[in-house]
Amino acid sequence: MITFDVESMVEMREEITPLFIKHKDEVAVYDFFELDPDWDTYKFYEDAGKYVHFTARDEDGTLVGYVSYAVTNSLHYKAEVYATMDLIYLHEDYRHTGIAEDMMEFAENYLKENYGVTMLTIHMKTRAPFETLALSLDYDKMEYLYTKYVGD
Repeated sequence: MITFDVESMVEMREEITPLFIKHKDEVAVYDFFELDPDWDTYKFYEDAGKYVHFTARDEDGTLVGYVSYAVTNSLHYKAEVYATMDLIYLHEDYRHTGIAEDMMEFAENYLKENYGVTMLTIHMKTRAPFETLALSLDYDKMEYLYTKYVGD
């Protein structure tokens, strides 16, 4: 049985790092970027109540997945509270089982009830899409996102 909860990502830094590495290896488009989470900024946003991290654990308590959101009022529609997905990952042994859907629904309900969220947004890498999951949860495809690396 899988359980879902809200946990501090910063407090579980050591535990989550191996999944972060797997996550980066699967989805990173610019794979020359070194994985280096800004733990101080995550803590700042967590402490301000503007970042919420959800976990999925199997029956023995092993972390198998997570989904995280930044929570802010919309700059365009200030009465609306947006939860913008920062991270989502589910260990490959647990995919295509309904766990991802359950985890996202748990997060959605929690965000609505505890933060007054009215809009959820998702970003996904084109090399690791989960559009079927998003559509199954009634998300609308709204925008395209383009990136361009301009560093050295």
